[in-house]
Amino acid sequence: MTGDTIAIIVSIIGTGLVLWRTIGIQISGLRSEMGEVRRDVGDLRERMAKLEGLFHGFTKRGGEPAA
Repeated sequence: MTGDTIAIIVSIIGTGLVLWRTIGIQISGLRSEMGEVRRDVGDLRERMAKLEGLFHGFTKRGGEPAA
């Protein structure tokens, strides 16, 4: 093998390792963001349940005549 061939192989391997690490960092960032979205959806679900309960109570109370 010539020096040029070795240099090409080494640069391909180096570029591959850099890309591998970059993609790994991006994937871990996406995982943490997905965790935040799941927490936000859970909070939103709780808030919606409270609103549904309030609305349900309001509609039942509204149908009764005032004493």
